[in-house]
Amino acid sequence: RSSRIFKWATPTAVSLLAVGLTGFASADSPATNAADAVAAIQQVAPDVVTGLAETVAGEHVAAAATIAGEDVIVPSDPSDGISLGAVTVGLPYAQQAEDAVASGGVVTFDNNNGSTTVPVIHRDGEVQISTVIHTPGAPRRYAYPMTLEAGQSLRIEVDGSAEVVDQQGSLVVAIASPWARDAAGDDVPTHYEVDGATLIQVVDFTPTTAFPVVA
Repeated sequence: RSSRIFKWATPTAVSLLAVGLTGFASADSPATNAADAVAAIQQVAPDVVTGLAETVAGEHVAAAATIAGEDVIVPSDPSDGISLGAVTVGLPYAQQAEDAVASGGVVTFDNNNGSTTVPVIHRDGEVQISTVIHTPGAPRRYAYPMTLEAGQSLRIEVDGSAEVVDQQGSLVVAIASPWARDAAGDDVPTHYEVDGATLIQVVDFTPTTAFPVVA
């Protein structure tokens, strides 16, 4: 089995995307919030905007690619979760989030709580999921419930990263260590927690943090 790598909190976006999304109208609309989220990502981590996969969209699908023989699918409906082969990763606050806004291979979900989820697919099979936290009233905890096969389990490693392993301890999915940055580019404390098959990223911002925060 080939392993897959998820990079939560590793933002990927292109400068043209923000320009394209600003053509939408009203403030606080999903498209406007999408543009704001992409702009926040660009501000703190422009160097990671490389290697986006060529994706296609369709009915119920915001972005999809087939990499190394496995289908990677980001849905239009956030409650469907991201499919990565046999593993499905649920998205934070999916039941209250708006449907996807997608452009240039970058997908955003407005969570209607002061945060936006931004997943992308890379050519090497990595799925990168960022959370943009717009205000101090937004949640500090972001849960990713994972649908695993029998015998698989989720665990946190000593370096703060996480992984899914099978019954023999073999790696199925690697999840990069979390990080978060404020609007000034300064680090914000963050860590993972595990609750069964759910990975939770905790972002310890304060009311004096420079917002937006990318986590």
